Amino acid sequence: MTSTNEIQTFGELIKALRMSRGLSLYDLEREVEISPAYISRLERGSRRNPTMEIVGRLSSFFDISLSTIEELFPEVFKLNDSTDIDTLNKLIMKSDFIFAGSRVNIDIKLALQEIIESLEEYIVGKEFRSQEATILQKIDKLKERVKSA
Repeated sequence: MTSTNEIQTFGELIKALRMSRGLSLYDLEREVEISPAYISRLERGSRRNPTMEIVGRLSSFFDISLSTIEELFPEVFKLNDSTDIDTLNKLIMKSDFIFAGSRVNIDIKLALQEIIESLEEYIVGKEFRSQEATILQKIDKLKERVKSA
C-alpha cells in the first residue's frame, strides 16, 4: 500500500483509503454510486479533473473535509479555464453556509447541486416538461435531506 508520504494526487489518496478499508472498486461503487471504471481512472491519474459531485461523494464516504482535500490537492478545485470566477456548483461545495435554518452538510450540498444542474438544463431549453418533474423530485429529495440533517 502507498504510504502517506508517497500520495501525490487525489486519486492516489482515494486508492489508499479504499485499499486500507479492504474495498474493491465494486464495493466502493455500491457505496458512492460512482462507476468502477471512473474510480479506476481517477486512482491511476488518467482522470485528473473530477466533478465537485464526485469529490463530494468520495470525501463524504471517507470522512475527509473538502477543506482538507483543497489544502492537500488544490488542483482538484481548479477550473478548466484560467478565470478566477467560480461556478455556482463550486461555490456550493467549497463554502460553508446556512440553508433552511441549518448549516449545510455534504448531502444537502449535493442535493442543491443536482437542483442547480437541472435548473440550468431547464433554462437553456432542454426537455421542458420532463425537466419540471425532475426538478420537483429533486426538491422533494432536498426536503428529506434537510429534515434528516
